[in-house]
Amino acid sequence: MATLISEFEDLVAEDVDNCESSLLTRNTKRSILEFCDKSWILNKDFTHTYTSTDIDTSNNNALDIDVDDYVTDLRLSSFIRLMIDNEERYVHESDLLNDIPNYDSKYDLDTIHFLMYNETTLRLFNINTSSSTAYIQLALKPLMSATSVDDKLWEDWADPIAAGAKWRLQSKPNRPYSDRSAAQENRMLFHRGIREAKSKVQRGFSARDQELIQVPFGGYDLWSD
Repeated sequence: MATLISEFEDLVAEDVDNCESSLLTRNTKRSILEFCDKSWILNKDFTHTYTSTDIDTSNNNALDIDVDDYVTDLRLSSFIRLMIDNEERYVHESDLLNDIPNYDSKYDLDTIHFLMYNETTLRLFNINTSSSTAYIQLALKPLMSATSVDDKLWEDWADPIAAGAKWRLQSKPNRPYSDRSAAQENRMLFHRGIREAKSKVQRGFSARDQELIQVPFGGYDLWSD
């Protein structure tokens, strides 16, 4: 089930009188995306089976996975976990692999490097050439063009998400709704919500999963705000 983003906007509008509709929508969506990006609250796991013919041995043993086969209307935020044939594998984001002439001498062979080849393709490098099954766990966030989001964001996290949008809008100078004191309070509510959501997600993982390092696309984040 899904909740319209306009529901979040109505919640935000209660404290930002006379805010332009386009600005209200944009900042509400930005708050939703940041909340998901930092909390992992939207996550998906799936199993992908591949054969040796799927692996490009001329490109550092690359394997392309079409994420659209498993996820729709969401963007990848972080790589949470990878297992190949029930064996835990460490993942590391790279974007220079095609420039490396000798992959084996450059990288630890136990590490799987990855990059987002395009908006829908996850490319893994250093994959064993035998047929295998990969278990993949990803953190996700909605598209900026989305008009609705997963119900859990509304049912469990509507208030902190709305607070994030209010913080951005109330921080803008010379607006009818400008309020620096309220903005700081809403900023604290937003980040407190992120911390609570992170904690809930972590509790949902096994003891082994709780040791995992979040690997966001575009950098690293050791569970920090």
